[in-house]
Amino acid sequence: MTASTIPVVIDALIASFGTALGDSNVFDGTGVTDNTLTDYVLVGVADPEGDSITESATSQQSWPWLGHAVRDETVVVHCVAVSWNGDGVAKTARDSVFNMLGTVTTAIQDNPSYGVSGVLYVQGVTSMSLHQLQDENGAIAFLPFDVTVRSRIS
Repeated sequence: MTASTIPVVIDALIASFGTALGDSNVFDGTGVTDNTLTDYVLVGVADPEGDSITESATSQQSWPWLGHAVRDETVVVHCVAVSWNGDGVAKTARDSVFNMLGTVTTAIQDNPSYGVSGVLYVQGVTSMSLHQLQDENGAIAFLPFDVTVRSRIS
C-alpha cells in the first residue's frame, strides 16, 4: 500500500504549472540558481528565504471505513510565486505574483484530478500570504500559497 500521495501530487503540480507558466519558470523545491530570473514559482517550498530545510507538504490521513482497506488523505503542498524587478515598483512585482497565481489556479481548475491514481480532486489554492520588499536592488514580492488535494489510498 502506498504510504502517501505527496510525491505524485508534487510531480503533477510541477508538470501542470510548468505547462501553464513555462518549464523554465517552475522549480521543484528551492533549486533556483539562475539569478537572471525575475518571475518564477517554487513547488514544495514554504519559505524561500530560509537557510535550512523547508517544509514542502503536509498530510492528514484517516480510515473512512472498517477494515482498513483504504485511507483518505488530505495533502497540502506549499508553493511560492516570486517576482523581482530592478526598478523598485512594488505594484509591478505584486501584480506579477498574482498573475502567476491566477495562471496556476486556472491550470488546477482545468484538470482537477490531474489524472493521478488515487487523487480524487484538487481542492485548489486554499491559502496565501503576500510579502513585499523594496530596497536599492528593486522590488520583490513573495506570494506563498498552499494547494490542497484530496486523495484515496488503496
